[in-house]
Amino acid sequence: MDKPFNCQTNILPPQSGFFEGNSNNALFKLLLVFLLILGGSFLFPSSGYSQGQIVGTVPIVINPANPPGCPQNNVTISEIQFRDEGGIPFPSPFNPNNLEIGDEIPGEIWVKFGGSTSNAYNLYAQFDVFINGVKDGSTRTLCLFGGVKVPTQDGLFYYIDDFTWEYGDKLEIKNIYMTWTTGNAGTGNCTPRLQNSQCYYNPTGLVVNTPLVSNFSFQTFCQNRNVAFTNLTTGGDPAVSATYLWSFGNGNTSTQMNPTHTYASAGTYTVTLTSTKSGVVKSFSKEVIVNDQLSLTISNTEDDDCSINSTGSIDITVLGGDGDYTFLWSTLDGNGLVVEAEDQTGLSAGTYTVLVTDARECTATTSVIIIQPQQSPTPNPQTFDFCEGSGDQPLLVTPTGDYTITWYDSEMNPLQGAPTVSTSSAGNESFYITQFKEGECESEMAEVTVTINPAPAAPTSPVNVTICEGDAESITANATVPQGFSIVWYTTADGDVTTESPSLSTVGTITYYAASVNNETECESLTRTPVTLTILAAPAAPTSPVNVTICE
Repeated sequence: MDKPFNCQTNILPPQSGFFEGNSNNALFKLLLVFLLILGGSFLFPSSGYSQGQIVGTVPIVINPANPPGCPQNNVTISEIQFRDEGGIPFPSPFNPNNLEIGDEIPGEIWVKFGGSTSNAYNLYAQFDVFINGVKDGSTRTLCLFGGVKVPTQDGLFYYIDDFTWEYGDKLEIKNIYMTWTTGNAGTGNCTPRLQNSQCYYNPTGLVVNTPLVSNFSFQTFCQNRNVAFTNLTTGGDPAVSATYLWSFGNGNTSTQMNPTHTYASAGTYTVTLTSTKSGVVKSFSKEVIVNDQLSLTISNTEDDDCSINSTGSIDITVLGGDGDYTFLWSTLDGNGLVVEAEDQTGLSAGTYTVLVTDARECTATTSVIIIQPQQSPTPNPQTFDFCEGSGDQPLLVTPTGDYTITWYDSEMNPLQGAPTVSTSSAGNESFYITQFKEGECESEMAEVTVTINPAPAAPTSPVNVTICEGDAESITANATVPQGFSIVWYTTADGDVTTESPSLSTVGTITYYAASVNNETECESLTRTPVTLTILAAPAAPTSPVNVTICE
């Protein structure tokens, strides 16, 4: 971008009043031609007016806390204008076709000098350029009117430099400091000096008079439907205050300079600012999109179940905002997240937090707790001992409290219920159990050990006893078993009636059945050894005895 006052050898174009046009420019050009022909002592043949050299170090460093006094104001700057490329003031109003904010417009900077002296030469000037309140570049320095008088008394504007203005920009010249020489032109050069007389210091500067441009910006807010409007209208006579009329696109208006408006509902509104200054009216419109506050709802949550794989899930619903959402999930104690996904699956137990951001950088956040039920306590291991041949035996385990037992076979495959084991042969077998209740996960497995102890052999060496009545008061059955075993006597071969005294004391025959019992396992033989006891009746005494008596 071209900047004002950025060179030291500018031509002095025609002088003009602020609204004077081409006729005065032409008149002044004729005057310049006449002066060139005359060859004045301080005019160069090709430069309109002499612009001398700066002799010294620039820019001068000025301490804002101790600025130069400069009370006389012998030379001042009273107004600065931006004009078109021909040096002609822009029409008022300036309404170029299809021109948008920020479009470049080439033109020229013109300055009106003032002050109490008419005897100033060799004007040294330094200043800062501010565009929309921001300093542009470094401090500029110029040597103006080298060898000629500074025009402080004629009330006319003087061309200073070419400049490209961006439509709608506020252009200011600040921190202006000028010094000059008096009495005579001398060498025509400028010597910068920090002094308190023959100087001009204006830190606040002047606003450059540019065409009136209506413009505004706005700010929406994340937490409501308020819109804060910032009036960016620029241009027009800096000495005149503008008036404003806002139309918010919903039937409401305001005359404040920088209003804040609350919309009843979200939507797109065409907002128009009409700015009026010195009878010039300019309007500017733009669309304002108003959104509802960004909010989150948890539409569905599934807790992690009791399986090995994580199964928790979270579904969220986003409302409000501008609809262009990004998602950022985090967790300190869980796992399974897809960090930038909207919804989540495959989550373990833990606390998950999502931050949703829309294109305006409005945010909403919420946290969700995925739980996994606690595991039920492991049941106690169980041991079952059965004897071979004792029939099918159900395995019964009593759960703790209100828990339920689940059975598994030796391969840890689930069973429909408690199993029944066969005791047809001796051996060992294992099962597994767990327990659970509603709201808890199944416990760890506990082993159930089943032992089928072998049945011992039946007693051996039975002794069948037969006596005659009167030989003894009674007789007792007897058989042999190994050490560590005992005999149980039954009254029948397969009945359950036992006797502690397998004996016979009356005439007759009886058979007892001996079963072996392992004293450690208490298992009984599968067969019984019979032992028969018999007491034979004594015969009757002889009858019909004949007593015989004879003589020798």
